[in-house]
Amino acid sequence: MMILRWLRKARWFIAGFLALLVLAFGVLQLAPVRRMVAAAVSSAASTEDTIVTIEGLEGWLPYAPRVSRVTVSDAQGAWLTLDDVSIDWSPLSLLWGHVIVDEVTISKVRWIRNPDEARATSSSQGNGIPPIWIGKANMPSIHVDKAVAGTQAQLELSANCDLLDPETRAVLVARLRETSAGKAAISADIAWDPEGQGLKLNLDIRDAAGGILARLAGIPEDVPLSVKGESQGALDKWRARVDASAGAALNMTANIAVDRDGASHFIDVQGNILLAGYFVGSV
Repeated sequence: MMILRWLRKARWFIAGFLALLVLAFGVLQLAPVRRMVAAAVSSAASTEDTIVTIEGLEGWLPYAPRVSRVTVSDAQGAWLTLDDVSIDWSPLSLLWGHVIVDEVTISKVRWIRNPDEARATSSSQGNGIPPIWIGKANMPSIHVDKAVAGTQAQLELSANCDLLDPETRAVLVARLRETSAGKAAISADIAWDPEGQGLKLNLDIRDAAGGILARLAGIPEDVPLSVKGESQGALDKWRARVDASAGAALNMTANIAVDRDGASHFIDVQGNILLAGYFVGSV
C-alpha cells in the first residue's frame, strides 16, 4: 500500500513537472519573450569595445533558433554582419559544460572592414573556445569588402569539428573556396588521436597573385600563394611533407619524420627554407 501511495504521488509530481516544461516551452515562443532573450544574448556576447546586436529571433526555442541578422560593431560602427542564421543544437549539452551543434547555417556573411586592432585585442583577452562539437557548418556566401584587404572577394565555407576534449581527440575538416573571379581555396583535414597515437595533417592553401588570401597574409601583389602539407602513419612512424611558396617572400620544402624508440619519440626534419629572398638554411 505504501508503494502504491508513493507511485500515485510520484505520478502527480511527474505530470506537474512535465506541465511546467510545456508551459516554459510555450512562453519562449511568445514574441515579447523572444525579444527579451535576444537582448540578453546580445548583452552577454558584447564587451566594452565590441557590441553584438541580434535582430529577428525566430524558430523553435531553445532547440532550433533562427536569427534574421547579427551585427558586430565597434566605436566606428558595424564591421561584420551575419544574415539568416539558423542553429540546430542541444541546449542540454550546456549542463555538461560543452556545446553540441548538429548544424549551423549562415546564409550571408559580410566582412565590411577590420575592427580596431587595439580594441579587438583587448576585448578578446580572456575569451577561450568552449568544448564544442559541430556536425555541419555552412556559409555559402561570404562577402569580403575592399576595405578589409584592398580587394573584394566572394567565398563559401563548409566545415565540421570535434573539439570537446582536445587532450583525447581533436578533429577539424574545412573547405573554403572563392566563388568570384579569384582562385583562393583552403582545404584542411586535421585529426589528433593521442590514445591511438594518430595524427593526420593534410592542408592545401592556394591563391593567385593579388588574391584575397595572399593579401590577408601580407604577400606582395604580384606573387601567388601555395602551401601544401600531407602526412601519413601513426606517431610511432609518422611522415609528413610541407611545401610552401610565395615568390621571394617564402620558399620552403620540408620532410618531417617521427619515429618511436622505446618510450621516446625522435623527430627528424630535412629541407630548405628561403625567407624574404634570403637563404635561411637547410635543416
